[in-house]
Amino acid sequence: MAERTYDLLIAEGSIPACFDTQVLGITPAGLQVDQRGRRHELPADAVFLLTGYHPDFDLLTASGVTVDPVRRVALYDPETLETNVRNLFLAGGVVSGRDTAPIFIENGRYHGEKIVQTLLNRR
Repeated sequence: MAERTYDLLIAEGSIPACFDTQVLGITPAGLQVDQRGRRHELPADAVFLLTGYHPDFDLLTASGVTVDPVRRVALYDPETLETNVRNLFLAGGVVSGRDTAPIFIENGRYHGEKIVQTLLNRR
């Protein structure tokens, strides 16, 4: 079986990979991480939290996002999907908090377009 392209790019060093790493927080300059017991910051221009079906509300809160403690809905602008933390955007089911049913692939796929348009408008 042939290796996938990204596996090859990681192996040759073209794409950095951080295995066994936990994100501790997001800062304006990048990510605070713990990698096998070593805490450090990874520089980043943008961060995409692809957390899957169950959002990491603790990470949102640790990043400064206001989250309703009962419904777990984050404070965000529905037009831009930007949270109360500048340049921190939500996409997908996380915008619905605990009740993920309203967001599914048919309507959640437009979130990326809104976010990109917002960022382009800021240039």
